[in-house]
Amino acid sequence: MRSAVLANARSRVCFQLAPEDARLIANGSPGIDAEDLQHLPAFEVYAQLVADSAVQPWLSARTGPAPGPISSPEEVRRRSRDLYGVKRAEVDAVISSLRAPQDAPGDIGSRRSDGGAA
Repeated sequence: MRSAVLANARSRVCFQLAPEDARLIANGSPGIDAEDLQHLPAFEVYAQLVADSAVQPWLSARTGPAPGPISSPEEVRRRSRDLYGVKRAEVDAVISSLRAPQDAPGDIGSRRSDGGAA
């Protein structure tokens, strides 16, 4: 799985990495060492991006802290429930109707257990 991700994810942004991951990313990447990837301070990254259909050299960048919450999780859940919620009894009724045996057209009924002898 790891090799598939590394082979197919051409753009990479790395925050501080554990030693094993740092060695893996730095292996075969000119211009960056595992030590560089292991000792990044908070909000700093190394990135290797694709531009003009080609992988570009590694660069360093600084990010900012995540912004504060922009909405209340309780309010989001309430609005979702109001817009899309379905009462439990309705869901249970639909499930029950799907599980109930129904006579299908052309149903031949039960098979004989005596092998068909009359």
